Formats: sequence, structure tokens, C-alpha cells
Amino acid sequence: MKSSIKLICLTFLAVILTQKNYAFQSFEGQVVYEGIYNSKKYDDAINDPKTSLERRELLQNALISFKNLYERTYQLIFTTNESIYKELNTLKLKENNVQYITDIYYKNLQEGSFINKIDFDGAQFLVKDSMQTFEWSLAPDIKKIGNYICNKATLFDIYVYDDKMPDGEGGFNTITHRDTIKTTVWYTPKIPISNGPRNYGGLPGLILEIEFNKEFKLVCTEIVLNPVKPVKIKPPKSGKAISLEEYEKAVGLKR
Repeated sequence: MKSSIKLICLTFLAVILTQKNYAFQSFEGQVVYEGIYNSKKYDDAINDPKTSLERRELLQNALISFKNLYERTYQLIFTTNESIYKELNTLKLKENNVQYITDIYYKNLQEGSFINKIDFDGAQFLVKDSMQTFEWSLAPDIKKIGNYICNKATLFDIYVYDDKMPDGEGGFNTITHRDTIKTTVWYTPKIPISNGPRNYGGLPGLILEIEFNKEFKLVCTEIVLNPVKPVKIKPPKSGKAISLEEYEKAVGLKR
């Protein structure tokens, strides 16, 4: 009995000492994420014998567009207090005569603020605002990503946005969409930085994988922790400075 109590006390002490070591330890480096698009629903429809040749061609073109849009490589450069998230090898895409360019997302964890540089259809914005607070539900599930044991957390978010459709009389009707997004992440307490891809964070560890509605996910493929050369992060500066609310209004998003 005494041996069991002694073992529990020693284990508890070890946890406390580990947490203190993390608290005083500086973490910086970079994470590379690969985007993966789940094409199952398109593959099933394309391979369905009942699908007409015309519809099959439309589905194949749509699938190519989605893969071009989502299957890209991203990089998170971080220190204990700051980070920059951006796409590597940026490609300019043009869909439906609208040109999109991957943005750059800067976070200051100490100040609780972010700066998002966005190029949208030829216009350049510099969105400045407070960081979003996420209501994560922590789960007991664990899995290993690379050399890191990760814990699971989930989040449900609702996005409301407007879409304009031709009314057949030369004008447009505004249709409001309401989508519920289930976000599942895997984070590692071994890197106790409350950070992750783009605007995501707020967990007791760095996010190494994030998935949206089982349709698209970002998976960590490389981690460089505490490199010899110190990490230097500079927030983006060029663009029209606006708030997040102003930007969402400009692009028709009502989250």
C-alpha cells in the first residue's frame, strides 16, 4: 500500500516538473502541412454505370478543380508568441472569372491579435482583428503523427453566407446559405504552443492535423523544432487595412 502511494506521488511530481520545464522552455520552428481532398463522393458518382457521359465529364472537371484548390502545401513558421501561416509554391487560380491568391496569416498569441493579408479578385486586403476563441470539445482519443502522440478535439461552427443567382430577368436573387462545419483536430502537448494552421489554435498543444466535415484535411508531413538559425517573423504590411467584420461583409460572409 505504501509503495503504491509512493509511486503515485512520484508520478504526480514528475508531471509537475515536466509542465514547469515546458513553461520555461522556448519553442520555435516550422511545420509543413499537405492538403488532402476526399474525392470519394465524386469517384463513386463518376464510376456509377448509371451516370451519363455528359454528367461524368462535369463531375471529372469539378473534381479536378477541387483538387487544384485544396491539395496544396502550407507552412506554419512559429515562435512561442508569434506565427506566420502561408502556402508554399503559391499558384494563382481563376474560377468563374474570379481570381484567388492564397493568403498570409500572422498571429500574435501574446496580444491575442492577427493580421491576414488577402489578395481577392485583384484587390489586396490587410485584415486586422482579435483572434477568434474556439469552443473545443476535448476527446480521450489519441493517435501518433510522426514522432508525436496527439490528442483529439472537435468543434462545430456555423457559416452563413450570401450567393447571387440570376433571376432570369437580367437581375439577381440573393440566396442565403447556412452550413454547419465539423472540425476535427489532432494536437500534441509535446509542443505546448497554442497554435495551428491559419486561425486555428486555443488548445494545449500544436495542431498537427485538422479535418473539415471529412471532406478536406491538412496533415503534418514535416516538423523542424528549435532550428540552429533563430526564427524571425515579420507581420505583413501591404494592403487596405480593414476589420474582420468589414472583410466578411465585403465578400458576403455572415458568420
